[in-house]
Amino acid sequence: MGLNVNKSVLTDTAELMEDVIRVLSINCFINQSVTDRISFYANYNRRWYSDDNQADSVQGSVRYKINFGNPTVSLGYRVVYLDFKKQKRHGYFDPDDFWSNQLFLTIYYENPKVYVYLEPFIGHQTFRRYGLWSYDKAYGGTGTLGIKLNENLNFEMSIEGGNYAAGTTSGWKYYQTGFLLKYVF
Repeated sequence: MGLNVNKSVLTDTAELMEDVIRVLSINCFINQSVTDRISFYANYNRRWYSDDNQADSVQGSVRYKINFGNPTVSLGYRVVYLDFKKQKRHGYFDPDDFWSNQLFLTIYYENPKVYVYLEPFIGHQTFRRYGLWSYDKAYGGTGTLGIKLNENLNFEMSIEGGNYAAGTTSGWKYYQTGFLLKYVF
């Protein structure tokens, strides 16, 4: 169970950088293991935008652990609901009644020098924006490759992408990569 509060500026596109739209977000979540194989996750997020918009989102998922070994493999189902107060046309994805249902697979492998996390998903998404309905398949995934440089220092490379409309601020098909040097005390 947890609570996050975050204030940020949307910087995903040139239009968003020019408009300097700020967002205050409060996120409440719970992650609960029911058995050694079954776990549930639920999250509620409320956002206030500096252009006088607001959004609510709710996500729930259930995960079933198939394999306990190395790699650990789980299969899951996720449902997402997202709703904005207004469509502002300010460069960010601001749908009415966004729904997505997804099946996902998670794979985690680790050895003394390397770890790998993969989570592909496939599903469906529907939403209304500017009075028009959209019905699409949703697909994508995320992956991380980590290299343990020593006991406290890791180097990570990550990739994420797909056509999941709520996966980015702007709502387009997306692909992003990143690098992270992580030091753990």
